[in-house]
Amino acid sequence: MSNNPSKKFILILPLEESGLFSLFFLVLGYLYLCKKKLRIPLVYFNKKCLYWSPRGFNGSRNVWEYYFKPVSEYGIKDFFSEELETLEGLSVSDFKRINRFSNIYITNKYPKVVPWISPYAVEKKRKFINSLINKHIEIKKNILDKAEIFYEKNIKGFKVVAVHFRGKEKYRGKRADTPEITCSQDYISEIEAYLKRVPDAKFFVATDSEEFLRKLKSMYSDIIIFQDVQRLSENEEISGLHFNEKYQGPKLGEEVLVDALLMSKCDFFIHGTSNVSSFVLFINLALKHINIEADKVDRLGASHFIFYKKEFENYINRNVGKIGIFMKRASPSLYKILKHYFPDKKYKQ
Repeated sequence: MSNNPSKKFILILPLEESGLFSLFFLVLGYLYLCKKKLRIPLVYFNKKCLYWSPRGFNGSRNVWEYYFKPVSEYGIKDFFSEELETLEGLSVSDFKRINRFSNIYITNKYPKVVPWISPYAVEKKRKFINSLINKHIEIKKNILDKAEIFYEKNIKGFKVVAVHFRGKEKYRGKRADTPEITCSQDYISEIEAYLKRVPDAKFFVATDSEEFLRKLKSMYSDIIIFQDVQRLSENEEISGLHFNEKYQGPKLGEEVLVDALLMSKCDFFIHGTSNVSSFVLFINLALKHINIEADKVDRLGASHFIFYKKEFENYINRNVGKIGIFMKRASPSLYKILKHYFPDKKYKQ
């Protein structure tokens, strides 16, 4: 098959240095837009993607197809005559430079379809995003089978709580003047509270932190369930699994996807704010949960705000006369957060 001049296409390329579910939501957004704008999608994730391997994975050299079925019948060679080895190393700007067709739009910019991962936005959009996933994306059968086999053996028939904990890597580049937000003790407190309500509960733990899992195993022993996957030592945590060349990229993607599928099958979900937890909530609308980080500020709040508290306070002090206008445009949850941190300010809602 080759390019059909009578049709319009979108070539979706990878966001560099992005985790699997950032990439997933990038694609999902464009699949929705393709349906609306009558365009045909093509997803091509080459070596600019963190999970890429020169050996390929699960029968494909396209990272998207390591884990998911193709989104259309078209492939990258239908549009570009260059050798595959050359195409695998190209960036977005490179593809735009060599593109010969006017009917293909090339992008890796995040579309404003899937909400940012704030607790309020995720909860508000769960039903809508669930329908998009069911309509547009199909996970490869061998990955679904791995999740199902583990579920049947370790989770089915028990009262199981999913726990998703990200280590220090999550906070790379952000202000960490409130370190308690990352504290594993917050998760342990929630586990203790749940055990008081449901004494026979078990906990499926998905984490990149070897130290956090070790701590839970030492405290709760045989009620902790987990996959045998790649994790970071305490000293490695700040780097992040998918940024560390020591760990296998393609396998990491499969492991986190299987973890997410398993978490979605549990009875309750304890988590922070991340694209992984958003995915879990989107694919199981009935799953009840608590966001540990959101609870720090406000049940509907945007927990990432607290990392920028000082900068935001400076902004307010510089723009006192504009605050009334700003607050009229703010969401109710942001209004609550601002009142919590800056109670002496005069806001108009």
